[in-house]
Amino acid sequence: MDTRSLTRRISNINSLTLINFYVLDVLLIRLTRMILNSALKGSAYLTDVMSICAYSVQYLIVVPVCIMLLRLINPDKEIRISDKFRKPEQSAGQIAKWILMSFGLIYASSYISSFIFIAVQMLTKTEFETVSFAANPTVLGVVSNILAMTILAPFFEELLFRGALLSNAEKIGSWTAVFAVGISFGLWHGTYSQIIYAAVMGTCAAFLVAKTGSIFSSLALHVCINSIGAVQSIFLGRIDLGKLQETLENNDLSYIRDHSGAIAGVLIPSGAVFVLMIAGIVLFVKEIRYHKETFALPETHTDVSVKGKLGIYMTAPITLFAVIGAVTIAVLSAAGII
Repeated sequence: MDTRSLTRRISNINSLTLINFYVLDVLLIRLTRMILNSALKGSAYLTDVMSICAYSVQYLIVVPVCIMLLRLINPDKEIRISDKFRKPEQSAGQIAKWILMSFGLIYASSYISSFIFIAVQMLTKTEFETVSFAANPTVLGVVSNILAMTILAPFFEELLFRGALLSNAEKIGSWTAVFAVGISFGLWHGTYSQIIYAAVMGTCAAFLVAKTGSIFSSLALHVCINSIGAVQSIFLGRIDLGKLQETLENNDLSYIRDHSGAIAGVLIPSGAVFVLMIAGIVLFVKEIRYHKETFALPETHTDVSVKGKLGIYMTAPITLFAVIGAVTIAVLSAAGII
């Protein structure tokens, strides 16, 4: 099979897997919510139990089913996810350096993304629907947040994207696969505020796996990123942002004094993130300038350039449908329609 046909086939199979995820996720979570609404109607724990059950369904059921479907519809039958669960080929020090560079790129993209969407809102004189990442300030809410963000999401998202989808895409070349899976990861999140940030994170995580031959390197990055987010989310859930803004506008520091611990719990990780971002960017620029070989990856099917293969991948019929669907979901979410 020629490179262009192979690239389209792999792209369509990967995208069909993600479409299966969306369909199963919506159906099963809606069914779960209907059952819980009936069983726990009026309970103070309903929201938290729904959250825990939704995460469990999404990661413990939907992801494994989608991986199984990917293996069934793949005619090559060559996806060996177990090969990714091995000792990394590089040293711990080298992996730590790549993770630090990833931190720099990921958090820089987060700031850039925020500035872009703030500018768009100012220019269009519209206000996008805010996506809240604050955890419910209850014991179950905190447990749900920690379970989802630091355990379930890192492991099962890495298993799906850097395990199954990357393994399938690597047949057309490592860098092509890294970019394709990274972009797909960003679009898969389905919210305007996460698309750019998650795409950069997905690309960095895919590079780590391609470079080290092990999913443990990307898992370490994912756990670190999500753990920082989980801490901020838990403390953010204890702050009423409306009251905080109101007191600041009135030069009244009483709310800040009363909630100083929670505010510190958000600001201290943010400060640490900023330091890591600067260190990571400096290291990345240094590596680009003096050690370009650091970013070398094996590339197959060189009759078509990486840029050309990526273009073919992203415009394959099923992938194009999935991209349009993901962008539509993000736009509708920003408009507050869904």
